[in-house]
Amino acid sequence: MSPQQQAKYGGVQSPWTIARMQWDDRQMRLSAHAANWRRAFFYQLPVTGLAILGLIYCATLPKKFPVPIAVDKLGRSVVVSDATSDQATTRASQEYREVNDFIENLRTIIADNNAQKKSLGRAYARMPNDSAARSYVIAHMTGENDPFAISKNYSVDVTVINALKLSEGNWEVEWSETAIGFDGKSRSAPIRYKAHLTIQMIVENDERVLRTNPAGFYVTNISWTKEL
Repeated sequence: MSPQQQAKYGGVQSPWTIARMQWDDRQMRLSAHAANWRRAFFYQLPVTGLAILGLIYCATLPKKFPVPIAVDKLGRSVVVSDATSDQATTRASQEYREVNDFIENLRTIIADNNAQKKSLGRAYARMPNDSAARSYVIAHMTGENDPFAISKNYSVDVTVINALKLSEGNWEVEWSETAIGFDGKSRSAPIRYKAHLTIQMIVENDERVLRTNPAGFYVTNISWTKEL
């Protein structure tokens, strides 16, 4: 027997007694390991339970963002505001859409006179009667630029290329116009234009105005040039 074993077992000389003591040591180590595993399992139970509860909670959360809807004075459903964005972002998006629609309604030429009147009506409804924008448009759309005279020979398709907000109330818009004959073919290459607009957003309460300009979007000043 080595000196280390003699020191460990207190000088016991009998090999049978030492074997018994070694067996007891082995069993105690195994018991200690088993106890440690049981203790780790019980410690893991609350952690696993919390994780399961967290997963259940996440699963019950709504996956869709609500968008508030209101009814205007004409009984139509309108979006009040996007619940995931601030008011400034919503306003800029509305202005962008209105600017695009205004240019398309104003510059598009349609062979059908009734459709042409409706398109121009939507554009004129967005220019105050005493505004510089209305005066500019009226002065431009006379003579050879009269849309009703042009519509007797061909139509004009308008495509807005870019609309950029320069500052509060000021926009720059680029678009192209393509003359299309009654045979459906282009008469020439598209012509590009650039315009500067000054706009205002005014909340209206008049039902007649709400029918033609529900967003309260107005163009107070406009000028455009043909790009070479």
